[in-house]
Amino acid sequence: IPMLLPLRVEIEQYLKDHPHLHTQIKEAPKHSYESIIQQIELRFVDKSKNRKAGIHWANMGMYRKDIPFIFKAQDKIDFLTLLPKIIPKSESTFWLLIETQGDKYWLYEGTLPAITEIINHIGTSDFYIVSKKMEWLISENHHDVWSFVGEKLKLSCLEEST
Repeated sequence: IPMLLPLRVEIEQYLKDHPHLHTQIKEAPKHSYESIIQQIELRFVDKSKNRKAGIHWANMGMYRKDIPFIFKAQDKIDFLTLLPKIIPKSESTFWLLIETQGDKYWLYEGTLPAITEIINHIGTSDFYIVSKKMEWLISENHHDVWSFVGEKLKLSCLEEST
């Protein structure tokens, strides 16, 4: 029986074992976690019903109503492969917020290829890929439902895939 490693240890081991990723993704400084997560929540989370609502519930339908968003079930579509078409080319590095049990998050900064490789490796955790300019957010939750939030995303390829 394989032993399950804590998520951060698993990610760090994966990064250690894959030197090509060393220049493409790194953990954000821990002292900046709180302020970055707060920025993400202020920009994207609807706090009108619960001012304490955090990013955890956003991907279950609690995004701000003044920002365009859509939900898509996985339905045999590999959204990870579509991300290069969906995400604007104006940025080269992004935030990757990975949720673990108990609403704890690990925050990474990386390129899209590195982020998709990490997501493919870790599997089913809730995650958020966020524009560093806070212009858009993409998430998958533990029900395999994806969220695409923000006007700058090129979502026409999603319609072509369904």
